[in-house]
Amino acid sequence: MALLLDFPDEWTWDDLYLIEGAVCEHAATVTHAIDLVYLVEGQKSLPKNYFRHLRSVADRYPDNVGLVIWTGCNRLAVEMIRSVARSYPDLAQRYAFAEDLAEALRYPGP
Repeated sequence: MALLLDFPDEWTWDDLYLIEGAVCEHAATVTHAIDLVYLVEGQKSLPKNYFRHLRSVADRYPDNVGLVIWTGCNRLAVEMIRSVARSYPDLAQRYAFAEDLAEALRYPGP
């Protein structure tokens, strides 16, 4: 099962933390794996302090949150997310990237 999470054009970390809270609440009610598809089209870059915030959010996800597919990121945002994943091998296994929703939904989990 995949949850589709559509971000506004210019989102903040507060937006992500609100979504993360809802994801955790939902994940606690099911026993199967949940993949996340983040639709972040229109975001030119990640908000400030991205390294700390991405790690913080990832640490809070329950064990049944599986793949996190970042969809619609521009090249800079992809490299920013990959820089975090390189420092944390558990994130490197969890994060994937897709150009658009159709590609994201072709991943094995969603």
